[in-house]
Amino acid sequence: MERFNSEVIFHSQMTQYTPLTSSRLLMDTTLYRSYASDDIRKAAWFKPATGGYTFKGSYCGALQIFNGLAIDECYLTKAECLARNGSVTEAISTLNILLMTRYKTETYKAITVSSQQEAITIILNERRKELLLRGIRWTDLRRLNLEASTATTLYRNLNGTRYKLEPNSPNYTLPIADDVIQLSNMPQNIRE
Repeated sequence: MERFNSEVIFHSQMTQYTPLTSSRLLMDTTLYRSYASDDIRKAAWFKPATGGYTFKGSYCGALQIFNGLAIDECYLTKAECLARNGSVTEAISTLNILLMTRYKTETYKAITVSSQQEAITIILNERRKELLLRGIRWTDLRRLNLEASTATTLYRNLNGTRYKLEPNSPNYTLPIADDVIQLSNMPQNIRE
């Protein structure tokens, strides 16, 4: 992706930490498979790697991870707000405006929905697909875990061990650094 392209409103990038560069992170295979074959994001944002696919779609134009603000996030936020306020037709219209730019020319079929919940579900799925590696997934999970209909349990397999993070777990809150605890006498965040 081109740096400072026309979709970027505010450019910011995460501090580089080599093991976490987008070229080294394998993408969730279920997420990768959720892109339609005529969705240009599938080819533009991912490249094959040993064991799956890596992400190459950062608005930084390089391996750095973009965490600024771009038009796509604004469209998705507007669509979600409209859907939650009951303006389902306008919400889906807003989403369709964004998505028609994400599919090969003349292949996009406009989304239609029959309920507010269906609209919210589709918008949140598109938010997950569109805003990869922007540094906002954690906060999205935290806010969405407050509602049973959008709560997500995370699973990770590491060296043969399966880890699970339940919605609203105290482990969503990171521990406070020991030196901060010592200097301030504040209590440590509760973790399991």
